[in-house]
Amino acid sequence: GSPGELTDARLMPNLERAVERLIQACEDGETVAVYGDYDVDGVTATTLLVEGLRCLGAQPIPYIPDRFTEGYGPNVRAVRQLADRGASLLVTADTGTSAITEVSEANSLGMDVVIIDHHTIPDELPDALAIVNPRLNDVSYGSEPAAVGVAYKVIHDLHDRMGRPYAPEEHRALVALGNVCDLAPMLAENRDLVRLGLGALGQTKRPGLLALYEVAGVKHPETINAETIGWVLGPRINAAGRMEHARIALDLLLAEDLATARTHAKRLEELNRQRRDDTANAVEVARDSLTDADRAGALIVVASPAISSGIVGLCAARLVEEFSRPAIAIEIRDGEGRGSCRSIPEFDVTALLRRHGDLFLRYGGHRAAA
Repeated sequence: GSPGELTDARLMPNLERAVERLIQACEDGETVAVYGDYDVDGVTATTLLVEGLRCLGAQPIPYIPDRFTEGYGPNVRAVRQLADRGASLLVTADTGTSAITEVSEANSLGMDVVIIDHHTIPDELPDALAIVNPRLNDVSYGSEPAAVGVAYKVIHDLHDRMGRPYAPEEHRALVALGNVCDLAPMLAENRDLVRLGLGALGQTKRPGLLALYEVAGVKHPETINAETIGWVLGPRINAAGRMEHARIALDLLLAEDLATARTHAKRLEELNRQRRDDTANAVEVARDSLTDADRAGALIVVASPAISSGIVGLCAARLVEEFSRPAIAIEIRDGEGRGSCRSIPEFDVTALLRRHGDLFLRYGGHRAAA
């Protein structure tokens, strides 16, 4: 379909309520905290929201948690810190659907909360002003975009409602990155947005992407396809949050000149090399620890202090490739295990975790990954 046939934004649950609150924030020049996640979808969604809101008159401050010290999702300390920095509105990007305590905390500090997410809907929802999530209400939105796709619909509609012109190409490039890296199903609108986004990646003027192409050896951007995103661009953006802090990737995408962008891109390149070495070592450790009984089992589980929590997901994915069975890789540190699960199409791994929820301090995810 052509871009004119993209799904009506009004079909996205709670989008209208969210946009009304954002119009107010833009008109009043409010400080808006944008709370993201450290993977490609989270970083691209954060970038898109920060740029879209800034352009319309709000004052966004991006916040991405530290994977190692804070972990996934909003936390009370960060919420308090953002309130101290003057935020009157908290917008989440790729997180928040389960953040009951943190949303209450934000409300008690006088912040409204708008959640922009695509994760599975829990039994109890947080008390946010609006939860924009295509999985809500069993509404058939028609496709399951990643968070950056939801953010795009919000920002696009916000421009329309404020009567401001919107040139969506640079943001469509971000949508392609987040959707492909998050393995959002390529159906309906998603497929159209990714197709448009691949074209936009080929034509981009964004300094951060141009610098990323340089370090990654992408000589002909017009040939970028889903494989380039999944194997070349995505891993470099992800390396920031896995190895150090996702802020580096965010700063890359938000960079306004090529010199700044190149500094961040070079750092990502170093971190990505380190990630490759660490992953190879972790997979070795995992393979060596498996007994014959483990190899024969229905589920592969490995736990070791030698597998960093930044790469447990990559390690699990490699084990799935090798053994064609669901795999869980866990880092053991200070008496706690932080693990990641990757599954095969036939097996819903998050449903398994839910059945044994009492075993975990925290868990969450999708069918294929948790």
